[in-house]
Amino acid sequence: MRSSSAPGRPRRTLRVIGIGVAVLLAGWLVWLVAQPPILQARARADLAAGLDAQRASFEASVHEDARLLAAELGEPAGRQLGYTCVVAHSDQGWMVVRYRQECTLRAVTFYPTTRTPAETEARIAALPSAEQRFGKRWRDPESVQRCRSLFYSTPTTAIRHWDADCRGNALRTPIGAVWVTFDALPQDVPGDKGSWVVVDRAARVSTTELGCRPLPVFCVEPFDTPVVID
Repeated sequence: MRSSSAPGRPRRTLRVIGIGVAVLLAGWLVWLVAQPPILQARARADLAAGLDAQRASFEASVHEDARLLAAELGEPAGRQLGYTCVVAHSDQGWMVVRYRQECTLRAVTFYPTTRTPAETEARIAALPSAEQRFGKRWRDPESVQRCRSLFYSTPTTAIRHWDADCRGNALRTPIGAVWVTFDALPQDVPGDKGSWVVVDRAARVSTTELGCRPLPVFCVEPFDTPVVID
């Protein structure tokens, strides 16, 4: 009796193994399909919560910048206010190990100017609380140049001198980022002629960890287009 039942045991074992593999494969396929919309919903919720918590205080800081700078720069010619989102990655050595979505409130304000970068930097630096808001002055005045930051930028604010001959775009949006605009710039700001002082204030509002796509390859982003709120 014992010998006659022995051949059935391997078959039962193989059947159990086959069922287990099928269950694991089905679970993997479900997660492969479900992962992007689940993570997109999480990123959207994180962004909404961050905007609700920080937008009012951020806009108050932008208006305080304008109030302080009015003494030397006058009224701005235009401002673009909104937020940017980008899908970024973290590395270990040469390898990408995970992805994340980062969203940042931004206000980029433009002031027309006829002053040199060094003159602009010196006048702004003399304003009350300028160092706390905009960063320390360059030690060497000769280092203050057009197209570059006029101060050692703080984590939140950068001021630079820009004109049409500077390389790149005056708004300096990260590659792959999506701009969602609350207030857009006037059509002629910044113009092709003349020089501008650009005040770029930013505040991170959300970071959502995305991990990697569940694929048997190198770490692949679960989605590559940032999730934003209409």
